[in-house]
Amino acid sequence: MQAWISVACNPQEATNYAAALKLVESTGNVRGLGICHNNLANLAGQSKEVREQLRLSPEYHFEQAAAPTVSI
Repeated sequence: MQAWISVACNPQEATNYAAALKLVESTGNVRGLGICHNNLANLAGQSKEVREQLRLSPEYHFEQAAAPTVSI
């Protein structure tokens, strides 16, 4: 039997993630940037209310989360 976990999305949670993104951007923490963008993309994708209130784009944040961060 598979259990489904419901994630409650609210504007405050998304606001907290956006604030975390700004903090991580200022430190240059590459892993943190990917995590923050991924979290914002997930929230924006799950909640139309969050997406509209905070003007978030799941596509943009998923692209940023997957963007190469180190040149080889």
